[in-house]
Amino acid sequence: MRTKLFILGAILLALPQAVFAGSQTYSSPGTYSFSVPAYSSLTVEVWGAGGGGGGSGGNIMSTVSGSSGSYSSFGSVTGNGGGSGSTSGGSGGSASGGSTNTTGSSGGNPNYNTHSGGSGGSSPNGGSGGSGNTVDGSGFNNPSSGSSPGGGGGGNLAGGGGGGGYASRSYSSGQLSAGSSISVRVGSGGAGGSACSNCYDGASGASGRVVITWTDPPPPSCSISVSPSAVNQGTGSTLSWTSSNASSFYISNVGYVGASGSTSVAPSSSTSYSGSVSGAGGSGSCGATLTVYQSCSFNGQTITNGQSVTAYQSSTVPYGSS
Repeated sequence: MRTKLFILGAILLALPQAVFAGSQTYSSPGTYSFSVPAYSSLTVEVWGAGGGGGGSGGNIMSTVSGSSGSYSSFGSVTGNGGGSGSTSGGSGGSASGGSTNTTGSSGGNPNYNTHSGGSGGSSPNGGSGGSGNTVDGSGFNNPSSGSSPGGGGGGNLAGGGGGGGYASRSYSSGQLSAGSSISVRVGSGGAGGSACSNCYDGASGASGRVVITWTDPPPPSCSISVSPSAVNQGTGSTLSWTSSNASSFYISNVGYVGASGSTSVAPSSSTSYSGSVSGAGGSGSCGATLTVYQSCSFNGQTITNGQSVTAYQSSTVPYGSS
């Protein structure tokens, strides 16, 4: 039993994204499909991957280029990967499709006089670039990799990789259809430059990232009223209703109605009007009752509530009597 639990935990840890209420993060390189939830507002942030730092060959003056980071995207919102480090630092990745589009910073250049490599470029609003190598008593230290998301890797006696681009965009309700699928891509960081067993390898760039957050749609609500609320039988009243955030509104004894309105009603007995609304944010209910006072019939005459009639035991009496 303990072995089974351990395996399950390992599987959960290996999942490519973490899901929270109102938020979803994709951080492992790959392509995914995001199902749009019901939302009031939705914001996406996209970081491109960082480029790999350059390395040096057996001859410290010969440069081995790293590889560029790859792009990340949410639909058309794209953060491009940072450029690879080489003789000089790699260029920062650009971004497009967002309301905010920021290019990552370029990687640093090497200093051959001090035998040091350039640091990796940073990703806007994201990770920092890795440090370049430094010199110690035994030669060259390994440079550090970029930090996630999108930091470029440091160079080893070569230029650092560029940082990934950053893009963000917000969507208002209705711009994205609830239940539709949008393609999400997370770019992988570029590898550091490496060419031989005696080479000084550059560090790798950090992977990209896509973060989606949203607010839930407001719940629907409704209100029903009758005026006047009590009538005599045979007399009508006005039924009125209003609603908000509802796509459907049904009132018993009336049927489906619009978001707001009124109608005349004249039931023969007291009647309750129950409303139910539904929308992207759930469902709701409301109601009102119209009281109808019953009439009666006397001697062929209809007597309504509140009226009176004078009645006689006989229709005629003898002369002189009252």
